[in-house]
Amino acid sequence: MTHSLTLARPLSASTMIAAACLLLVTLACLFGLVWSPFAPDAIDLSQRLSPPTARHWFGTDELGRDLLARIAHGAPLTVAASVATVSACAGLGVFIGGASALAPRWVDASLMRACDIMLSIPALVLAMALAAALGPGLVNALVAVIAARAPAYVRLARNQTLALRREAFVEASVSNGASGLYVLRHHIAPNILPVMLIQAVSDIGGVILATAALGFVGLGAQPPSPEWGALAASGRLFFLDCWWYAVFPGFAVVLTTLGFNLLGDAVRDGLDPRRAARP
Repeated sequence: MTHSLTLARPLSASTMIAAACLLLVTLACLFGLVWSPFAPDAIDLSQRLSPPTARHWFGTDELGRDLLARIAHGAPLTVAASVATVSACAGLGVFIGGASALAPRWVDASLMRACDIMLSIPALVLAMALAAALGPGLVNALVAVIAARAPAYVRLARNQTLALRREAFVEASVSNGASGLYVLRHHIAPNILPVMLIQAVSDIGGVILATAALGFVGLGAQPPSPEWGALAASGRLFFLDCWWYAVFPGFAVVLTTLGFNLLGDAVRDGLDPRRAARP
C-alpha cells in the first residue's frame, strides 16, 4: 500500500513567486552559459574591476573575468551540489531512521540519542566544525553539510516508521515472515516518500545557503572555482570600491534560496492532505 503524489490544491501565490525567482536565475545563467561571449576563466587585466556595463552586465573581478559568466557557470555547481546533498540526507534518513524504528529497542535508543546530540548543535555551526576538521574543499564541505543535516531526516523517517509499523498491512507482512529490510523497502519507504519529499525540497534552499556560507568563510569551494559563496568571499575584499563583485553572487544565493524555500512551501501545501482540507 502506497500513497500517491497528487496535488491537493491549485498553484498558490508562493508557487508563482518561487517559479519567478527560479526562472530569473535560470534565464540569467542560461545567458551566461550559452550567449555570453566570455569564458568564465578568461583573464583580461585591461578590464580589471570594471563596473557593470553593456559589455560586462555584472562587471568584472580583479583579474578582468566576466562575473555574469562566472556566476552562470557556478550555478550548476552550487545547485547540483545542494540537490545531491539533500538527496543523500533523505536517503540516509529513510535507511537509518526506518531501520532504527524496526530494530531492537536498545539500538533505536542509541541511534536516537546520537541524533539528539547532533541536533542540539546548530546545523551550520556543526557543518563549519566538521568542514574545518576535514579541510577546505567543496567535497569536504558537502560531507560536513550532510553529516550536520541528516539527523533531522533520520528522526523524521523514524517517527513516520513508528506510526506505519502499526498499520494492518505492515503487521500482516511481518506475520507472513517478511524481513525488516523487505518491510522497509516495500512498505515503509514508499509510504513516507511524500513526507521526505516535502522535507527535502524545503531544505534545498537552506543547503544552498550553508554551502555558500562555507565557501564564504574559506571552508568550501576554493578559488578559482566559480561557486557563489567563494565568489562573494573574493568580492568582499573590494566591496567599498567595487560593490558589484560581492553583490551579484550574493544576490544569486538569496534569490535561489528564496525560490527553493517558497517552492518547498508550495510542495508542502500541495502534498499535505491535511492542509488541503483547510478552508
